[in-house]
Amino acid sequence: MSEGRQGALVEPLLLRTDEAAIVLGIGRTKVFEMLTSGELPAIRIGRCVRVPKDRLIKWIDEQADTQARSSSITDSMQRGLTAGARSIMFGSRR
Repeated sequence: MSEGRQGALVEPLLLRTDEAAIVLGIGRTKVFEMLTSGELPAIRIGRCVRVPKDRLIKWIDEQADTQARSSSITDSMQRGLTAGARSIMFGSRR
């Protein structure tokens, strides 16, 4: 946070790459890779690249939802395979 003109604390709306890296718990290099590929939301102000805090939070929520759905599908497939495996016999026929 920084101090505004009136002395009130102002929380920035845009994060620098090093700040985004800290928030995400990853390295700056990885943040740059994700920004370059378009994976992370970004705003350019001249030569500066900033990550909008609100869009970063939304992106994190979307990633969590996607992984939760993927995990749920994988779990149900594994349960189905495990249940079906009981009725399948592997081996040679005589």
